Amino acid sequence: MRTRLVVPMVSFLWGCTDSADEKEEVEDTGSSASSYDQCVTPSESDHLYPPYPEVPDECVEDFWECPFDVGFATLNPHTVCNITEGLDSDGQIQVQFWEAYNYSRDYFGAYGPVYVYFMGPASVESNLDIWHLRAERRAVAGACYPVERQVDDFFDNPHGSEELDAANSGEGGYFSISGSSGCNPLMDLMMINPQLDEVRTITMHEYNHIFQVSHILTHDRDSDYGLNSWIMEGQATYSAARFGDETGWGPSFVGQMMGMKEYGGNTSPEGIDAFLAANSDFDLSDESYWSREDFSAAVVYYQLGAWAWAYLVHAVGGDVDLVLKDFIQDVPTLGREASFQMNLGRTTDEFFLEFSEFVQGTDEEWRAILE
Repeated sequence: MRTRLVVPMVSFLWGCTDSADEKEEVEDTGSSASSYDQCVTPSESDHLYPPYPEVPDECVEDFWECPFDVGFATLNPHTVCNITEGLDSDGQIQVQFWEAYNYSRDYFGAYGPVYVYFMGPASVESNLDIWHLRAERRAVAGACYPVERQVDDFFDNPHGSEELDAANSGEGGYFSISGSSGCNPLMDLMMINPQLDEVRTITMHEYNHIFQVSHILTHDRDSDYGLNSWIMEGQATYSAARFGDETGWGPSFVGQMMGMKEYGGNTSPEGIDAFLAANSDFDLSDESYWSREDFSAAVVYYQLGAWAWAYLVHAVGGDVDLVLKDFIQDVPTLGREASFQMNLGRTTDEFFLEFSEFVQGTDEEWRAILE
């Protein structure tokens, strides 16, 4: 069975260049690995280093604490895509990816820089070239911690090693967005071992995350200027299901949503009904479900999260743009709580009470808010 992992900002590993001038220098090299809006295979000649830069006299000690500026992701809204040599030889996965990516970018807007990595077992050597280039792009040249050590540490990161191993073996599917710090506002979109029938909906899910990450000022999900997991995963799951149905790229929206309730759908092996039977006092805003050994995180953040946003869309008269876009866009200037109340007409605490009553309803009452 394929493992499906869709996690935003999984690892804040190591950043990239520390100045706009340096970014432009990298972009203007003419390297095929930096071509926009097409997937190309990098080689060793595309690596940014060596020689590695010396640590500057005035270096950044804790570059993970660099603040984000409002609108940071609009300054360089480019997308660069790299792919393992020999992977998707007929190009069909890439065709479907760009269809869904451009659809999502048209809806949510263009943000970046985004680096997309399609990886699979076609070439271990090519995967290493991609991984090395990814590490270099994320390294902060102005940090007190030397760039060469940042690159080495990237290979030693346990989560990253798991992704690279999966790409080399072809076992498991890993799909995620990884952000970084304000010193390095890039986003990595990992597409490891994708299958043709899932690329479009996964891409729509992940681009929703790109939009979300572009409007946070911190990776602290409990902060008023960050986003809770139920917001991030719930919105992305809801939007991919809804837009997948509207475009004809995915199954029925109502069928997917009811599937998540009854048996888990394609999100987890556990349905919402079974979860609620044992966890009637669930808390959407509790981030500790990630640490549980069971499927609680998937059920709460993805499945119940998707239904929470379906409920809110229904509550505001079906205004999908207000719920998915306006609320998020106002977070960096107003804060999450104020934006929620202004755009959605209730505080989060008031909503949690409403939703806790809603989930006690019948299947017919659940289904009614989808129509």
